[in-house]
Amino acid sequence: MQIKVSKNIRKIKFRCVKCGNCCKAFLYEKWRLELYRNEVEYLEKIGYKDFYYQRSGSFFMRTSSHGCYFLQGNRCQLILRHKWYPWNCSLFPLQLVKTAEIIEIRLNPAAEDICNGIGYGKYLNNRIKEIINQVKYFMTYGEPDIYGRRFYSRKDE
Repeated sequence: MQIKVSKNIRKIKFRCVKCGNCCKAFLYEKWRLELYRNEVEYLEKIGYKDFYYQRSGSFFMRTSSHGCYFLQGNRCQLILRHKWYPWNCSLFPLQLVKTAEIIEIRLNPAAEDICNGIGYGKYLNNRIKEIINQVKYFMTYGEPDIYGRRFYSRKDE
């Protein structure tokens, strides 16, 4: 399997401005947040229930009337309470698109319309190498490292 980085994403600047729009994007059906088995097991272990649904063997984050199950106001309760959040959340405004032969790292189509942090902060190029290392782990083990680096954390601000 090959890793492909979409052209031009290295030239995009991004800084999370904590607007919560990525977590609200579920409401507009712009994207579904895929969870991995180890993330579901971790969240269940720390006491959460009914936060996901399954479709075609994959796990997806459940939504409420305001967006992501864990969103309160514009803040992620997983980050605030546990200093942890799902890997695909941490990739936003990027996403992985998997086919039989390629895993592509590209700009999430929802981000173009809703992300207030695009155009600010550091170039995504600074994160691509780290993301590729996580994707290699993902390719080997079938899911991201539950304790692996999450991107755009507070120390990145």
